[in-house]
Amino acid sequence: MEGKKLSKEEDLRLEKQLKLMNKPSVKTIKTIHGDVYNCVDFYQQPAFDHPLLKNHTFDFKIPHSSYPSKKRDEFEDDSNLFDPSKIWLNGEGCPVGTVPIKKITKNDLFRAKLASEMYASKLNPQSVETPGLHLAVLRTKADPNKKYYGARMFTIAEEVKLQNSQSSYSRLKMKNDADYIEAGWMVNPLVYKDNKTRISCKIPLDLVFSPTETKARPAVKFMINRDAPGNWNLYIGTGEALVGFWDYRIFEAGLNNFATYIDWGGQVYGPPSLPSAPMGRGVKVSGNEATDSFDYQIEYALETSYCIADNVEAFSDIPAYDAWDAGIRKGWIGHQFFYGGPGKKLSREEDLGLDKQLKLMNKPAAKTIKIRPPSHPKRRRSYEDNSTIFDPNKIWLNGKGCPVGTVPMKKITKKDLLRAKLASEIYASKFNPQSGETPGLHFATMRIKADPKINYYGGAMYTTLHKVQVQNDQSSYSRMKVKNNADYIEAGWMAGQSVCFNTYCPGFVHVSAEIPIDSVFTVTIPGLQIVSVKFMIDWDGTVGNWYLYVGNNNTVVGFWNYRIFKAGLNNFASYIDWGGQVYGPPDVPSAPMGAGKEVIGKMTHDAACWEVEYANKTHYMIAENVEQYADIGRYSVLDGGIQKKALKQVPCLILYGAADSDYHASPKKEAA
Repeated sequence: MEGKKLSKEEDLRLEKQLKLMNKPSVKTIKTIHGDVYNCVDFYQQPAFDHPLLKNHTFDFKIPHSSYPSKKRDEFEDDSNLFDPSKIWLNGEGCPVGTVPIKKITKNDLFRAKLASEMYASKLNPQSVETPGLHLAVLRTKADPNKKYYGARMFTIAEEVKLQNSQSSYSRLKMKNDADYIEAGWMVNPLVYKDNKTRISCKIPLDLVFSPTETKARPAVKFMINRDAPGNWNLYIGTGEALVGFWDYRIFEAGLNNFATYIDWGGQVYGPPSLPSAPMGRGVKVSGNEATDSFDYQIEYALETSYCIADNVEAFSDIPAYDAWDAGIRKGWIGHQFFYGGPGKKLSREEDLGLDKQLKLMNKPAAKTIKIRPPSHPKRRRSYEDNSTIFDPNKIWLNGKGCPVGTVPMKKITKKDLLRAKLASEIYASKFNPQSGETPGLHFATMRIKADPKINYYGGAMYTTLHKVQVQNDQSSYSRMKVKNNADYIEAGWMAGQSVCFNTYCPGFVHVSAEIPIDSVFTVTIPGLQIVSVKFMIDWDGTVGNWYLYVGNNNTVVGFWNYRIFKAGLNNFASYIDWGGQVYGPPDVPSAPMGAGKEVIGKMTHDAACWEVEYANKTHYMIAENVEQYADIGRYSVLDGGIQKKALKQVPCLILYGAADSDYHASPKKEAA
């Protein structure tokens, strides 16, 4: 089945939403950055789809801010001040009575859906306990006697390089209880598919800033004011161009009257599977305007006028980000605040540790060889003869692999080790592999029922190989697991950007000159060819090591030395399972499992494990005393029993996979 993606109902809702949001346009215009916008009638914009704003009349020529602008000293050079009126290729923007609205696609809505789940109210922006969400801000101190009616700042727009699912912001926030509004710039690859710096509330929506440079980083003014009817108006730029307003009717917790809290500064989000995102310019704060991110002319409005912000404090929720209140500076700078940081990356000690590990792991090579690219069979076969057993000995371009006395080891980079470090944190002991309560980690397996009287000394299976479409940070597996208490070992295939099961794990001794770990498999072509590979883990009764065999000829790949086990696997196993496993961080849909299709009970359609067996002390036998287990309903497993028609005889067949959806992520890696 296909993991947690869009259900049919969700997809239909997005189609309906798409029709509602893409309003008829008067004309189409472009920005200097190539973005296309529709000029939509003022009353046709999406804001008026809100039930509280329907059938109301508004003056789209709302007057300029009634609050006087603070007088500044003259700039020697004001070329770095961002002018939003100069972004249009036509030099003028949309006609009077219309507003620029970016044309929306279904993918835009899908990314917005993911982002809304990520930034929902469960993420308390003042809580240091929210994983991945961090702040470095200047904020007003609690004062029940203070009521705020506006706020403004100049902020320096920065280029920020992020990974997928990370986001970084500079914003002004006004809040009263659960009501809040924000404006500023942001970089958000999840929503926009790029690392461009954009206005986050918006002149037009999603406006891209000009590329930022060290000597001329643009400064942008943001101002939010409450007007006489009670709406909150947003102004941007030195000319305080009115962008739009939040109607007072949409607020229910207090912001329909006034704000009780304001902050200015930076915010980032990054999922647990990635290092924390860089904030601001991505450097430690030194108090230097040439190198740091900062806000200036930080002010708030009381009932009648603006004043320089006082009774404020700098706040950073974790040490990875700096918040430094520079106080009130002379001249036009006013109240200045520095913020930012590189995020939670490797410490110097961790980086040196990886370098040391890299030298230890990249051993001197006797010879360098290349793997033959996998080729898919082209001849259509009948069902009685439509299975290929993958032969791992035939992957080498030289036809034979490494010389005797050597083993193939993939050259490792520091990025490989960093991914391994992240993966080990994800799959650490805190993730109980039999618990459905672990966010993002899910199973569909056939497992041995608990029986304290039975000891196991090996497990075996053939598993069909599939190309699985996974997104960044997702991974999907077919594996056999052998376990005793906290000790466990696994073997199988995987798709994703995480490390493979044993690639960087000390304790696994690689002995095969022909079969490398991380080998790329040829995969099943639906309707054309089923491709399978055999995995067997077997206990050596003489010494006590666990050997891994791969392929139809039971070629030994290596072994886990018994000395590394402390919880029981140095003697025997008490548990075995066979089937599928996936991981996906909370901010992306659940990963597809197996063939990425709903299980229907046919080996030609589903992902399968077959000839599923375990060993007692003397011999292997067909697995019995087993049960099906899927931790959530999105994934399913079917015990197919003994099939006599398919492949002549298939003892103990397991069919497994993941959920229903019409949304398909782009493929990242073949099963490997």
